[in-house]
Amino acid sequence: MLTGKKSYPTAKEIMDPPVLFNDKALEEMMAWKLRFFPNWNQKKKEEQLEALSCLVKKLCVVYEVNVSVNKYGDQFCFSPGDNIIHLDKENPSIISTLHEFRHRVNGPDEKSACRWSVQLFKRCFPGAFERLEFYKGTHILTRKKMNDG
Repeated sequence: MLTGKKSYPTAKEIMDPPVLFNDKALEEMMAWKLRFFPNWNQKKKEEQLEALSCLVKKLCVVYEVNVSVNKYGDQFCFSPGDNIIHLDKENPSIISTLHEFRHRVNGPDEKSACRWSVQLFKRCFPGAFERLEFYKGTHILTRKKMNDG
C-alpha cells in the first residue's frame, strides 16, 4: 500500500504544453470511438465497462505491455504489484481508464498520467471534452453545469 499524499497537477499543468501521441494509439482510439462511443451515455454500465476493457486491450497492443482489467472495482486504480487496472463499476470513465493505463506504461507519475489521459481524450473526443470543466481548480474533470437561462 502506498502512503503519503499524491501530488496532482493543476489544470494548467495538465493542458500545457501539448502532449505528442503515438500515431498508432490515436488510430486505435478513433477505431474504438467509432465502435463503442455512439450513445455512450445511454449504454448500461456493464456495456461501458466491457468497452473500457476492450480499450485497454487495444492500447496494450500499441504500447507492447500486458495488464489485466478488473471491471468490478470500487474505484479506479492501477495495482502494479498485481498488474491490474481496476475500473470503478459504478462510474465507468474513459479518462480515468486512460489515466490508469498510463500508470501501467509510465509508472506512478500523476502529472504524466493526468496530462496524457486528459489530452488524449480531448484530441479524440473534442465535443465531449467541451462539455467538461475542471472541478474547482482540481485535476478532476466533471460535466459543466447547464444554465437554465
